[in-house]
Amino acid sequence: MSRLCLCLTASTFEENRRVLVSHGDRIDLAELRLDCLDSFDGAGAFAAASPVPLILTLRRTADGGYYGADEGERLKILTGLIPRGFSYVDLEDDLGEAGAEAEEAARRSGVRIIRSFHDFMGIPADLAERVRRNAARGELSKAAVTLNHSRDLIPFLKAARELGDREKILLAMGERGFFSRVLAERIGSFLTFTSPAGGLSAASGQIDPDTLLERYRFREQRADWPLYGIIGNPVIQSRSPELHNRWLEDSGLPGVYVPFLLDDLEDFDELDRLLDFRGLSVTIPFKEKILPFLEERSSAVESIGACNTYYKRDGRIRGHNSDAPGFLYPLLDRLGIDRKNERPLSGKKCTLIGAGGASRGVLYALVSSGAEVLVLNRTVEKARPLAGEFGARAAVLSGESRHLMGEYADIIVQTTSMGMAPMEGQDPVE
Repeated sequence: MSRLCLCLTASTFEENRRVLVSHGDRIDLAELRLDCLDSFDGAGAFAAASPVPLILTLRRTADGGYYGADEGERLKILTGLIPRGFSYVDLEDDLGEAGAEAEEAARRSGVRIIRSFHDFMGIPADLAERVRRNAARGELSKAAVTLNHSRDLIPFLKAARELGDREKILLAMGERGFFSRVLAERIGSFLTFTSPAGGLSAASGQIDPDTLLERYRFREQRADWPLYGIIGNPVIQSRSPELHNRWLEDSGLPGVYVPFLLDDLEDFDELDRLLDFRGLSVTIPFKEKILPFLEERSSAVESIGACNTYYKRDGRIRGHNSDAPGFLYPLLDRLGIDRKNERPLSGKKCTLIGAGGASRGVLYALVSSGAEVLVLNRTVEKARPLAGEFGARAAVLSGESRHLMGEYADIIVQTTSMGMAPMEGQDPVE
């Protein structure tokens, strides 16, 4: 089972001790990041008193750490501290002969070496082979790589599959690699690194222990659990994982629901084959782009021309769209209108801002409910065909369209990505 490793990145041993004690019942081991400390004095006493096994790490700036002094001095510090109560020591795979003394100190002390490398530029073509090579002599191989584009998920997942059950630490940094932190058990990683909520994150994409344990059921996960998720861009800020994982747990169902930041759907078929999604929520900007991947479409998908739910049943890939009722019912409740009314918005004049995938379900719901709708979009050429499909009016979104909005102001619906990360606090209209 994959383990939880808490990264200790405070500047003092006292603060690190407080963090360690407060998380001790939720973690399996911890990594003491010497490069984050104001002073190394007391490292041995800290290790001796630790309630969990400790990894000793003095990370170079070249590897994303904070130690930028002489390399010989760095290795001398590590060599001196290795026998002082640590269970693991992180030594990079490019040390060569310079690291011989530290390696010998680890072997004499029974301290296991984590042989690591970090690639902040991308994924090395020989990722699997490099991981295997670094696992020589019983060392624990660690690879932390960068996904610059969602297409990089493919070689990363292929390497994880090729390595199989081999003991390793494998992770992808950044938002595109978020899934690797959550699905450590699925990709066969010995551990996943986690940082305290509100503290200094040791690496991009790390998640706090409570989120991993409570939202993603990290301790309960199995490699063969059904995998669900949400695909979109942006997507990490979505509340969907919080909601769906809670529903899975409350229903007593196995499975985990994870956000996947994708740049496009170019390799989506292969990604699905590698991860075997049981079902996906689909959000901006893929609600229309997902259509070619569906083998069956619900009547809502056919009517709206967009899909927000991708799932598999009886060996078939199916698509549904729940946007219309999901939007309409809370609106009717807020307005005090009975949902059972045949045309509950009859007589209402509404403005719809945006003409993307999310707008189609909203427009369908408004028009089907009897409303007259004005569609505003920065590119009017995109608004006109959408409005034409549903018998609505279209115009360009600009300061000059304000008078038109005044005519269609009973309900105004904003469906663009403005206001979502990274554009929080922004609006498409003043």
